[in-house]
Amino acid sequence: MLQRSQSRSTAKPRRVRLVLRDGAEVDGGVFLGPGQALAPYLSSRKSGWVNLISATWSDSPDESSHAVLQADQLLVAIPLDPEVPVLSGTTALTMRGVELRLEDGRRLRGKLHLGDRQRLADYLHAVGKFIPLTEAAFTDDPSPLGDVALNAQAVRVLRDLTSRAAEEPDELVDDDAAPVRRSSGATPIVTPALSLLSDADAAKAERLAQHWLSRLSARFRLLPADPRRLAEHPGTAELWSAIAHANSVDESTFASSVAAALRLPLADLARSSPAAATLIPGRVARRHLLLPIHADARSVHIATCDPSDLDAEQAIRALIQRQVQWHVAPPSALRPLIEARYPADRPTGSVAAPLVRSLL
Repeated sequence: MLQRSQSRSTAKPRRVRLVLRDGAEVDGGVFLGPGQALAPYLSSRKSGWVNLISATWSDSPDESSHAVLQADQLLVAIPLDPEVPVLSGTTALTMRGVELRLEDGRRLRGKLHLGDRQRLADYLHAVGKFIPLTEAAFTDDPSPLGDVALNAQAVRVLRDLTSRAAEEPDELVDDDAAPVRRSSGATPIVTPALSLLSDADAAKAERLAQHWLSRLSARFRLLPADPRRLAEHPGTAELWSAIAHANSVDESTFASSVAAALRLPLADLARSSPAAATLIPGRVARRHLLLPIHADARSVHIATCDPSDLDAEQAIRALIQRQVQWHVAPPSALRPLIEARYPADRPTGSVAAPLVRSLL
C-alpha cells in the first residue's frame, strides 16, 4: 500500500481531450507520472476504466469533479498539456507514414515511430490497445489533431505510406528462370523472367510483394510466390502455401520461421483444448482460419496463420471479452483441426450468433 501511495503522489493531473467512438468529447485530467506517455497509460488500464477529474463535456458547460469512462469506448486521446507525450522515448526510432481507415469510414493519417527495420505487424502486436500516432490529421479535415493515442479496436485497415526498399534483400534466385528485379517504386519485386509473365501477372507480383508474409519471407531470402499459381487477390493462407511450394519446404517448417520472425509462439496443435474451441462459433474459425487452443480467465490463446488479422481479433474480443494471444500455425494443419472441432452439420447454437453475423 505504501508503494502505491508513493507512486500516486508523484503523479499529476494532466489535461487531455478524449473523443469517444460515438463522437462525444470530454476534457479533463488524468494522473500521469513524470514522463509517463499517454498511449501506454491507456493500454495499461487493467480494469478497463479511465478516471478523469474536472471533466467538461463539449455539449455541456457544467464540470464534473470526477468521471469514469470505459477505455474501449474511446476513439482518440489528445494531450492538451504540452509536457505529455503520446509515446515513450522516440530516440533511435524511424518515423513511418501511415493511413488508417476507421470503423466510421473516416481516414486518419499520421506517423508511427518504429525501431530500425521493425516490421509493422510486429509493432502493432506489441504496442497494446492504444496506438501512439504523431502528426495526426483526418484526410477530410485540414485541421491537424497533433499527437494522439488511437484506440486500435476502432481501426479497420492500416496502410503503410512509406517506402521500405532498403529492407529488401539484394537478390533472390528462381530455380526455373533467371532472377529479375523489378521496381514498383517502393519495393523491389523478384519474379520469374519477365517474358514468362503477362502484364496482369506482373502487376499481381507487385501487389503480392507488399503483403507482410512476402516481406517476411524476403528476410529469410526465400523465393517469392509464383503469381501464375495464385488467384487475383489471394488470402494469407493461399499465399502461405504458395511460398512454401516455391521453396520446396513444408508449411510446418515455414511456420517455425514465421513464428520466430514475429516473436510469437509456435502453436502446439496436438495439445489444443476442445473446450477452448467452444468459445467462438465455427463460422468465425472458418472465415479467419483460426482456432482457440487454450483459454484462461483473462486471455484466449489462438492458433492462426495470420496474426495481422485485426478484424479477427476485434471479432473475438467482442465475443469473449478477453485478451487475444496469437500462436502461429500453418494453414494446412489448421484446416482439418477446425473441421474436427466444428462439424459442418452442427449448428453453433450461440446467443452471440447475431453479433457474429454483424461482424462478418
